[in-house]
Amino acid sequence: VIFSILLNNNSNVNKSFIKIMFYYFLILMLLGILSGSRTSFLTAFFMLGYYFYKDVKLSFLKNIFLLGLCVLIIYFINILAAFSGARPYENNEIFVQISDTLFGQGITLMVFDASMQVDNYPFLAYLKTIFPGIQIIYGLFDINHRYLFDFSSYLVYVNNKSMYFDGYGLGWSLLSDFYIFSFGFIPLYLLFIYFFSYFLKNIQQLNGSWINGFLFLIASQMFIIS
Repeated sequence: VIFSILLNNNSNVNKSFIKIMFYYFLILMLLGILSGSRTSFLTAFFMLGYYFYKDVKLSFLKNIFLLGLCVLIIYFINILAAFSGARPYENNEIFVQISDTLFGQGITLMVFDASMQVDNYPFLAYLKTIFPGIQIIYGLFDINHRYLFDFSSYLVYVNNKSMYFDGYGLGWSLLSDFYIFSFGFIPLYLLFIYFFSYFLKNIQQLNGSWINGFLFLIASQMFIIS
């Protein structure tokens, strides 16, 4: 869907298909709010805003207007999430709701620290991270519990089994992936971060819709784990 949006300037792409995929993308983001996933919607909203308006110069008043619009959107997604019971809505103060939403995004640092305290991550989780989608094969061997092949699930399982089986999670961080694949060896960990940063820096020098789409895809995930 993200690729189809970014290929909008390509004359070979069916414009109706682009529009359908674009609205499908927005609907998925809105439905995500009902499940309590506010960050994915905010990420998509800001990234799309950047993509469509990055070359547009706005006046001071229009910037103030956009800032106010962003504040209202953050406020109303809390109300929307509360309809399904996915998020509590106990305070009607707009700035309290916004501050709670922004404060909640800082949990990644806690998750990173928690992931460093756990040893013996399952080998199948390493394979799943390197080869996304390979977990489909695991089911053929009756390996169905996610904690057997997923870093994030394993982290929750080790810390609190009852909450894991009740469906609770902690999320995950790209920093944790780098740390686990470096086996706690800090020089190797820093090397992973250096090469990943170097890759992001240099790929931005390339042009083309596919490159933009790839960067958009990476950036959306990076904002979620910021």
